[in-house]
Amino acid sequence: MSWKSDDNLSLFDAPIEEDQSCLTTKAVGTAGTAGTDSFKKPKNSNLDNNAAVPGSGNSAGTVGTDANEQSERELVSAEAISALDGVASLGKEVSPGENEPLDSSLKRPGFTSHANWFYIGDKRLPPGLWWHGIRTSQNGSTNEDVYISGPIEVIAISRDEHGGNFGRQVRFMNSESKWCRRVLPMRLLNEGGSELRRELLDMGHTHVIKQRHRLADYIMESRPEARLVAATTTGWHDNSRAFVLPERTIGNQDYCFSADSSRSSYFDVRGTLDGWRQQVAGRAVSNPILMLGICIALAGPLIWPAKQQPSGGLGFNLRGGSSKGKTTCLQMASSVWGSPQFMRQWSGTGNGIEALAASQNDTCMILDEISQASPYEAGNMVYLVANGVGKQRAARTGGIREAQRWRLMLLSSGERSLASHMSEAGKKAKAGQDARLLDIPATSRRYGAFDDIQGMTPSDFANAIKTATAEHYGHAGGAFIQHLIKQSDLPALYRDTMEDPVFTVAQDGVSSRAAGAFGLLAMAGELATDAGLTGWSPGSSIEAIGTCFQLWQSERGSLPPEDQAIMEGIANFIQRHGDSRFSEMGAQSGENKPGVRDRAGYWADMAEGRVFYFHRAALEEAASGYDPKMIASVLDKAGWLYEKESGRFAVNKRTLNGLQRLYAVLPKEGDQ
Repeated sequence: MSWKSDDNLSLFDAPIEEDQSCLTTKAVGTAGTAGTDSFKKPKNSNLDNNAAVPGSGNSAGTVGTDANEQSERELVSAEAISALDGVASLGKEVSPGENEPLDSSLKRPGFTSHANWFYIGDKRLPPGLWWHGIRTSQNGSTNEDVYISGPIEVIAISRDEHGGNFGRQVRFMNSESKWCRRVLPMRLLNEGGSELRRELLDMGHTHVIKQRHRLADYIMESRPEARLVAATTTGWHDNSRAFVLPERTIGNQDYCFSADSSRSSYFDVRGTLDGWRQQVAGRAVSNPILMLGICIALAGPLIWPAKQQPSGGLGFNLRGGSSKGKTTCLQMASSVWGSPQFMRQWSGTGNGIEALAASQNDTCMILDEISQASPYEAGNMVYLVANGVGKQRAARTGGIREAQRWRLMLLSSGERSLASHMSEAGKKAKAGQDARLLDIPATSRRYGAFDDIQGMTPSDFANAIKTATAEHYGHAGGAFIQHLIKQSDLPALYRDTMEDPVFTVAQDGVSSRAAGAFGLLAMAGELATDAGLTGWSPGSSIEAIGTCFQLWQSERGSLPPEDQAIMEGIANFIQRHGDSRFSEMGAQSGENKPGVRDRAGYWADMAEGRVFYFHRAALEEAASGYDPKMIASVLDKAGWLYEKESGRFAVNKRTLNGLQRLYAVLPKEGDQ
């Protein structure tokens, strides 16, 4: 007889049709097996060869079976093998990578996961996780067989790199008969395992509601031999010998990804690498802005192994007019790592941006339209991303939770700079913020952001890139990592790149930091070209990135951002309040201008021009956020202090209110 719909607590609403192609021959019974050793060394791991690993054997052995109780594994059909070998198309579906069926040797009492239809006696039962038990009553003992869920197997025990946060890696079949893998933290088994079942249901694995507790029992009791390190972030691990992505690990396979947000990371793959090389990277040739975008996306994995920077990164903001090709550049950069959804919007909270940065560690964060960010929070977001450390938070127990850390490059776009956007809220961008988000005028090329549109119209060229990035994506990033793992001395290569004359013209700390970042981009482009990923000619990346570096330098000017901000603040203050909050030095009270309120100082006409004598408080107000000594030092260095006393920046002047110490400022017209 066959297994029927009303067996096992009426699990299904309709009878299961038998698949005659999967029938197996029933065998005679076998003798019981001897018990196995209770401790074994792992076969697939070199994480800790000295530690004893609990074995998966049955120390008591198994009871022999007769012809009516023998459970035999079916021959896997060609269609089933094809399903195992194929890469699934949805969610976290991943090919197991091996063709062996699940271990379906029947032990009583115990759990067994059957990959195919099987027989117990003359009853044919469907694949899945089963409980094969022994029921004892007054009339004796009888076997019981209970269906629990679809096929699932625990294949490895996982932990994090610090020896905590244990979990289990499971392999299971989803509702579309696709094999999936997932690392499930053991904490999901807390309170009956409801969180674990929710995760599995989201992934397409189904179970019998009345037997849900047994699914959690099976995962809790499993003791596989294999050991894995479950990484909670993408990027480099094991001293740059393993690069972990949500769907795969490149390098040391003892590492895998485990995070609750893995399904929304958009590290997806579609099309082919050759298609991406020809239709995406090929269209960036002779277009410095487009080459810049691709190099920024590739540079994230170099921050640690080449630059030896433990956290943080740098941002680049492509500024320019609307519909000029900025977003097209961002789409090209997104295709290096994933789908078009890899590009996000600036609209979000600081906490959201922090979580996004942590989920894209050692890659690239791409945010479109900086104007969508809150002008009150935009500056802090830039600091947060570039510094590479999240907010410090307290744990529920009163302790300190470990702050999130990351390394990445930020690629942004907008019609205006960060400073202009923050001014909407009456806030001034600090020099450190401008130094962490380099503003590049991107739409002043021949065709907006393009130099060479390869015989098309600008709009057709942009649409061709948009179409190509929707068809071919996610290949270049992984292939680039494979090439990096083979490199022997990336720090030396980075030092050689920085000796190029293009990057040795830095004049101050901010310029030097920017040169280091642009040099890393050039190095990424040349390495990708050497690996055959881009199709660009050797040296073209250095040339394109050098062009963009010069664009940034010309936009920034020769002064450090702090000096520029101070001088602009003083000049703007004089322009706004020069007539209303200053009065002539030495004027008689009768001649004094009426209504001088909130006095900022005095003025005096000299042969060189009008000199403004600032009170200390007015100087701080004009260049808010900076110390008076620093303000005076910058003005003195720029030659804006008309007079000063020896060893001091201020000068004593007699006014109608007595002797006062004032700062004599005479702005130079060419510096304003």
